[in-house]
Amino acid sequence: MFRIQLVIKKSTDLTCTICGDRAVGFNYDALSCASCKAFFRRNAHQSLEKLSCLTGQGQCSITYEIRRKCQRCRLNRCFSMGMRKDFILSDQEKERRKKRLEENRNISSKRSSTSDTKNSLSSNNILSNSQYFSQTFDEIDQLLMDMDTDKFDNNIFINENINLNNIKEESLDKLSFQDELIIENIQSSFLSYFKNEEIKCFPIDATDCTTALISWSQSANEIALRFISFFRQIDEFESLHNDDRFILIKYNLLPLFPIFKCFIYKPINNSCLNEENEKIEKNPQLFILSNQTNEIRRTFINVVLSLVNITEQDPSLLSLLLLILIFSQGLSMNENEPTLKDSLAVNRAQNYYTKLLWKYSINKWGEIQTYKNITQLLTVIFRLQSATKKMREFFSSQYITSNTVDKIAPLMQTVLHIS
Repeated sequence: MFRIQLVIKKSTDLTCTICGDRAVGFNYDALSCASCKAFFRRNAHQSLEKLSCLTGQGQCSITYEIRRKCQRCRLNRCFSMGMRKDFILSDQEKERRKKRLEENRNISSKRSSTSDTKNSLSSNNILSNSQYFSQTFDEIDQLLMDMDTDKFDNNIFINENINLNNIKEESLDKLSFQDELIIENIQSSFLSYFKNEEIKCFPIDATDCTTALISWSQSANEIALRFISFFRQIDEFESLHNDDRFILIKYNLLPLFPIFKCFIYKPINNSCLNEENEKIEKNPQLFILSNQTNEIRRTFINVVLSLVNITEQDPSLLSLLLLILIFSQGLSMNENEPTLKDSLAVNRAQNYYTKLLWKYSINKWGEIQTYKNITQLLTVIFRLQSATKKMREFFSSQYITSNTVDKIAPLMQTVLHIS
């Protein structure tokens, strides 16, 4: 049976935002080392006033060498860098979590035992994991067909032919401890590339059409490079044939942009980040300067807002969704997309991360709500495909007709299918 390797490579270039030591991941919502993680867990609920400052000034520079000498400034630094004490589990919460994990292991063990017994009676009577997984999503596809599309934005209708009691009995295994570790590592890697104060909403310089096009390409190129860096941390992606990696990047990268926008979106002024209104308002000018209606931009924004509503901007869910989509053949809706050399490896990776997303969603929302949310998510993905296809065609046409192809990065030429 195909076994998935542990997903994330150990990174040696992540720096603790508190003291500058090597970070081990995101702890209590901030990138930090093991020492600062333990320090914050012990001291987060203490009053800063009760802690003394080394110099009495309250302005000590927290470094690897001095971090143990001034608890007050170190704790203040933890808070200023975004650490959250509400993320610290109490002893009771830890016990409940431990109990839940143990119950999940027991359920998994019982199902495994039952499966072995059934196999001894008739190997033809049970589905393989991949077959069952496909069957589950066939049911979701059926839900799409049975929906009242006019009322979709307000209501989700469950197919009455699906027995929810049976779904509960036969559902995919709950999250195991290893699953949680893998998801945590994926999220940490995702945040290391995308939770960065330097990432802005990339306002467009709309002085004229040519300047606007070049400005947009520079912003998009920065996002694309971050996506590639994230995917290079995933063993299943890194182990693919070079040609397959190139095809997936060329044809699947642009449809991922709405997910990035979803993650950095802030509800202030319906903008990606809280920037000055003047900068935000320049973005639509690109389409106006190009003699186009604003329909493409509105469609794109609607997709982003739908993703925000469904995913709640959960970084774990979004990072898993990115992995599912990058491994999706045909996502670009381009009939000229070449065949992969090892499509089986790509399908296996996609199935694995889809199953992981499914289990994570059940753990987060419960089964019935997961069916509703995943159904909504599927329809948004269909809209996402259409929106990014139109966007690609728009920009490709603009760069060619304005004779500015040679002024954009080679990566963006590839992503826009110009080269």
